[in-house]
Amino acid sequence: MSWDSSADARGSTSTISYQIQEINSSSSSPIIFTTTSAQREQRIYEIGRPYEISIQAIDRDGLASAVATSSVAVPSFLKAAYFYKDPNPTSTLYLIDLYYDSYPFIPALSDSSQPYKLVAFYLDEDDVVDPIIFDKDSASQITSGSLPGAAVVRYTPCCNLNSQARFDDLTSAIVLPNAECPPFAPTIRYLNPSQLEDSGHLQLALVSSTQDVVFSASSDYLTIAFYDLDRLGLFTRIFSLVAVDKTRY
Repeated sequence: MSWDSSADARGSTSTISYQIQEINSSSSSPIIFTTTSAQREQRIYEIGRPYEISIQAIDRDGLASAVATSSVAVPSFLKAAYFYKDPNPTSTLYLIDLYYDSYPFIPALSDSSQPYKLVAFYLDEDDVVDPIIFDKDSASQITSGSLPGAAVVRYTPCCNLNSQARFDDLTSAIVLPNAECPPFAPTIRYLNPSQLEDSGHLQLALVSSTQDVVFSASSDYLTIAFYDLDRLGLFTRIFSLVAVDKTRY
């Protein structure tokens, strides 16, 4: 963010501070700060929505300017996402269609040489998102289902060499490899890249069985959280939150 500098009655700009506040957030931690600079780089964790910001200049005597406002729309990492019941009358699946411009569609947070991302879906939840996901062979949040509110997703894992078989494994979060399955075990939680279409489309599934997910009403929706591989050990992978899209898909 940047704005024009203000001056006090004596023409000085060094005595001015600026109060900046987000005025349309439903978050418990909206953007709010005071600075003497005329610019600011602000880390945000929500995408797919507009940010409306107010700014007010205040001099050393406490005299304040009129409040100015500005708005910026922050797009999602996805072009579109759809959550719907499979139209096939013999199917019990609920499908998730993700559309993106380029893959991987999640930006990197760290300089890790391991190009793995992670996506988690939250059923009928707006605010329950883990800032860090811990994935270890012997004790994984991903396989144990200990991600609060995360929906269980059906997908085709790397360990399945039959690219024609679809949705044959369950997980509460899917690790997205770069262009091929990783060389290390376990590969069961990693999406098989054969499921990525050249057109920028990925399809996953939930099912209506209470074994996998319980649907409460026709108004059910998904929100999406995006993660990047932050730290990698011999048998441990730590994914940190990049951003959450609270659009109700």
